[in-house]
Amino acid sequence: MATTSNLPEKLSANEALELALDKLPALDTTEVVERTLSRILNAATADEIFANPESQGLADWSGKVIIVDGLAGCLPSTKKGPLSRYIVLECTDPETGEHFAATSGGTFVVAAALRAAEQGLYPITVRVVELESASNPGQTSLWLVKA
Repeated sequence: MATTSNLPEKLSANEALELALDKLPALDTTEVVERTLSRILNAATADEIFANPESQGLADWSGKVIIVDGLAGCLPSTKKGPLSRYIVLECTDPETGEHFAATSGGTFVVAAALRAAEQGLYPITVRVVELESASNPGQTSLWLVKA
């Protein structure tokens, strides 16, 4: 059971994460869709039309170093898992300087991102690591490791 100094009752770790997610801004998916459609419809070149979407899964960056600039908020998850929402991280590719949004519903990533926000650690340079579960072969989990 995880406990926190500002909560009087004992909570499971997932319950504590859900309460922390409650404090994040709930992002508006309509706005994201409108912005993406506007970008595509106003594109002038094939590269612009078929550019990567605004956000991508953090797993796409597995093995790479990124700068997490902040925590934008959260969105409801449709995937079956321990958390009801996933987070959107504001990031920078340190090699190109490109800014991007990365999403993750991974429990360990969400916990680390929320704790880093609480401690005012952003921006922070991390490596995205995907590890296979020792107890459940074939299942992987994402981690953010300080680079």
